[in-house]
Amino acid sequence: MLQNKPTFRWIHKLMDHYNSPIICIRLGKSTHVIVVSSPVIACEFLKLQDEIFASRPESISGYLISDGYRSTIMAPLGDQWRKMRRILNQSILSLPTHKWLQPKRDKEANRLLSYVISQLENQHSVTQGGLINIRTVSQQFCGNMIRNIVFGTRLFGKGLVDGGPGDEEIEHISALFVILKYVNAFCVSDYFPWLRRKIDFDGHEKIIRTAIERVRKLGLGRNPDVWEEPMRFDPDRHLGEEGKQVVLTDNELRMLSFSTGKRGCPGVILGSTITTMLLARMIQGFAWEVI
Repeated sequence: MLQNKPTFRWIHKLMDHYNSPIICIRLGKSTHVIVVSSPVIACEFLKLQDEIFASRPESISGYLISDGYRSTIMAPLGDQWRKMRRILNQSILSLPTHKWLQPKRDKEANRLLSYVISQLENQHSVTQGGLINIRTVSQQFCGNMIRNIVFGTRLFGKGLVDGGPGDEEIEHISALFVILKYVNAFCVSDYFPWLRRKIDFDGHEKIIRTAIERVRKLGLGRNPDVWEEPMRFDPDRHLGEEGKQVVLTDNELRMLSFSTGKRGCPGVILGSTITTMLLARMIQGFAWEVI
C-alpha cells in the first residue's frame, strides 16, 4: 500500500483484479477497511446498517485540520455529534434560513455575470468573445457565496477593481481545497496510533477495533451493472424515466453526490442551489465554446 500511491487508485486496481464489488483490507490485527463499489451494498452500509458504520476513527488528519476541535465531519458518532448535526439542520441549513439568504445568493450571481463581462472588456472582446477560466470563476463564485453567508462579507480584503478575488480570497480558496484533500485522504496512521510517533491528542491513544467502511465513488459511477455504457459521456442517463427532473441527490447511491444515511451531507439544498444557479447564469448569460 505504501509503495502504490495514491492509495485509492491501488484499491481500485485491487477490486478490478479480484472482480469484486466489495473487498476487506486488514490493517494489522485490529482494523479492517471495507471498500464497496456496488450501490446495493453501499445502501446496506449507509442506510440499513448505518448505526454500526456511521462513526469516524480517531483520525490524525481530522486533528490537524481542526486543531483538535471536533467538527460534524470528523466527530465520532455520539451525543456531541447529534447535537451539532441538530444545530446544522434546524438553524443553519434549514429551509427558512435558505429562503432568508436568497437575496445574498442573487446578488453574488449578478456579480458573477459582471465579473465575466469585465474580463471580456479587459480583453477588448465583449462582442467578439474571449477566454475565461471556468475553474477560477466557479471557485470565486462559490467562495464569495459561502463567505457572505458565513461571515457576512464576500471579501476578506478589498478585492480587485474588476471584481475579482484579492490575495486573501485566493489564499482562502487554496486552503479550503487543501483541507478537502486531507479530509478524504487515506492515511495509514489514522488506523495505527503508534505510527503517529509522539503525537498524543487526548492524553492517551486509542486503538480502533472496528471496521471502517469506504464507498468507492469511482466504481459507483462506472458500474456496468447500473449504467449502460458507463464510460461514455451521456448526461441523459440521469433523466431516468420520462418527465423525471434532474436532481443532484441520489439516495440509491448509483452515483455518489451527497451520500445518504446519518452521515449524508446536510447541505443538500444549499449545495444544489449554488451549483444550479452557477450553471444557469453562465449558460443564460453567454454562449460558450471549448477551446
